[in-house]
Amino acid sequence: MRGHSLRALVANDLALHGRGIAVTMVAGLALFLLTTRLKPSPAVTEVSLIFNVNLLTTLLWGEWLISREKTKGTFAWLRTLPVPDHVVVLAKFVTAAVVASLFWTISSLTFVSDFFLPSRIGLWVVLQSLIVTFGAAGVAARWRFGQKVGQTLPMLVVLVPLLLLVLAGEAAAPLRSTAATWWAHPAGQASVAAALAAVYGVVVWLTVWWVRASETHRLTE
Repeated sequence: MRGHSLRALVANDLALHGRGIAVTMVAGLALFLLTTRLKPSPAVTEVSLIFNVNLLTTLLWGEWLISREKTKGTFAWLRTLPVPDHVVVLAKFVTAAVVASLFWTISSLTFVSDFFLPSRIGLWVVLQSLIVTFGAAGVAARWRFGQKVGQTLPMLVVLVPLLLLVLAGEAAAPLRSTAATWWAHPAGQASVAAALAAVYGVVVWLTVWWVRASETHRLTE
């Protein structure tokens, strides 16, 4: 019964937002086509562009999936149905993960597959894991906070450590060297993917816990 409810909620989200998601993906693919075909760049530059666009669009998926429910009071209505809170929460995370994974798979394998396959498949998996996890953070933040904080908090979580690493300069050189050596081994890449999966699980669990403990008025705007 709960599995059926989960599938129904995911299907409903895809039906509601499918057109907007499709248009956004097509626009992104058109951008990648223009930048990679009309003005060829080094492979690393193309990969960076595709990854960054995928990363940022996860915030858009989260905004669509959560804002509509909060402003229209759908969460309050769902609580009148025999659908547990954790199923409602899981449906949002599953939908966001499916859309993010689909966009990354299509865009990366269409335009930069030679960069990843077959020698960098581990990097491809890690980047996908990072995109999905970042998207989960966007869903969680948008659910927990208002629009402005919910949209910016995931970016701060990523940018602040990177800024500190840059500001550290030469002091962080040994750390970067150790990380590069560790990353060169498949076990290092696998451990990063596993760590991201663990972070994803924690984000989902915390969101489920918060929604269950929240009064209905806190789930609306």
